[in-house]
Amino acid sequence: MMRRAALCFLCLCLAGPARAAVPAADCESPDPAKAIAGCGAVLAAGADMQAYQFEAYNNRALAELRLNQPEAALADARAGMALNPENGGIHVVAARALLALGQPGAALREVNEAIALIPNDPRPLILRGEIELTAGDWRAAIADQQAALDRDPANAGARLDLALAEVAGGEAAAAIADASQAIALAPGDAAAYDARAAAEALKGDAKAALADESQAIALSSGDPAFYQKRALLELALNQPEAALKDLNQVLAYAPDDPRLRLQRAAAEDMLREWKAEIADLTAVIEHAGDNRTMRYRALLLRASAYAAASQPGPALADVNRAIALDPGAPEGYFARAQLEQRGGQLAAAIADDTKAVGLDPKYIPAYADRSLAYAAQRRYGEAAADEARILALMPGSAPDLNNYCWFLALDGKPSQALPYCQQARTLAPHDPATLDSLGFVQLKLGEPKQAILSYTEALRAAPHQASSLYGRALAEQALGESAAAEADFAAARRYDPNIAKDFGS
Repeated sequence: MMRRAALCFLCLCLAGPARAAVPAADCESPDPAKAIAGCGAVLAAGADMQAYQFEAYNNRALAELRLNQPEAALADARAGMALNPENGGIHVVAARALLALGQPGAALREVNEAIALIPNDPRPLILRGEIELTAGDWRAAIADQQAALDRDPANAGARLDLALAEVAGGEAAAAIADASQAIALAPGDAAAYDARAAAEALKGDAKAALADESQAIALSSGDPAFYQKRALLELALNQPEAALKDLNQVLAYAPDDPRLRLQRAAAEDMLREWKAEIADLTAVIEHAGDNRTMRYRALLLRASAYAAASQPGPALADVNRAIALDPGAPEGYFARAQLEQRGGQLAAAIADDTKAVGLDPKYIPAYADRSLAYAAQRRYGEAAADEARILALMPGSAPDLNNYCWFLALDGKPSQALPYCQQARTLAPHDPATLDSLGFVQLKLGEPKQAILSYTEALRAAPHQASSLYGRALAEQALGESAAAEADFAAARRYDPNIAKDFGS
């Protein structure tokens, strides 16, 4: 808030009619509507209150900014400047109005003028830091906020803006510390909790961020931006019901906002509410405007929802629309390959996955999908080769180490496969799929005792895993343990009637 010399309201009350004192006094009111009316009364009095006109323009401009009336605020700031051009504070007011009008260059000129006039005042430095942060120059923003704090160490606004600049620069620990100081200085400021939540999310502490965003909402329940941010944290913490509730709250303010519809679709997807998700994604597609990237993404997401809802025709139509929209992006071909593989069109799926990796040789999902299509055609060597490509891009991926081991074993190379299964087990010691693969490799290597141990571990994690029951039965049979083998064969067939045909494929 601007420091202002108080109007001599007692003098005004004594000098004029009783009814004139109230609107004049209101020029200092914390209620912006009353302030505008009161300052208007001062200015309307003309020569009788000429000594107070500058303060009236200044105060009315501040009130107009609070009511989101930047054009009026700028006009009043200009009028105030005409009366007192050496007052640095009025330049800060004009700069804030210009910034609200989307004129950061003009705002910066006014701020620099203010700094020249009042070099020891933190306000223009704080605002210049905000302008710099808006322009993406977080280093300059940090420097200006620190300079403002040198002038006023207890300035909560500068401390808050410093935290926001540190978040932009990826400095999570510093941002948390500064946001915490801002909260200590102004415990009722919702924006300070919101800033600390952003820093905590940057650090990866979604639970702490959720608590702070909730506190921001408790302090400012009418700000839809806080609900949107909390919804994103709730989605990250796998709380789709809470996220859906928050997004419904935000969408009441902006029902056609495509970004909000996308976020609500994510919550609906987690809740398997396909019909609602399709409706939201349809709205995104209709309201995306010139944003081709958003429309492309929404088409692919809607295709996925249609597929989950057992509607392959509309799903394929959406994927084809996405490909036509951006034929140079790999995601559309990968999405079509998934639909084709699901429909048993393995050759077409392989062709589309091949197109995807041709467009982006590092596009891992297409390699993974193509490896499954190769495996379904019993082309295990080519499936293994795709897993090798994935491991070259992600060397420490336990699932892919397991897949590589599995395909090598199916390709008749159990000795080559074994170290990859062992690496996968080291990384994921209790994963039933990895333990099942290891048991299979040991069975192929003629090590039935070791295979039984691995299969038994797998079954501790997944008691109904038919492939592990069947594999253990084969190992028991090799050791002459007929009763145990028959029991495991029976259990395996109970959980998967086709296990004898499908085992080892």
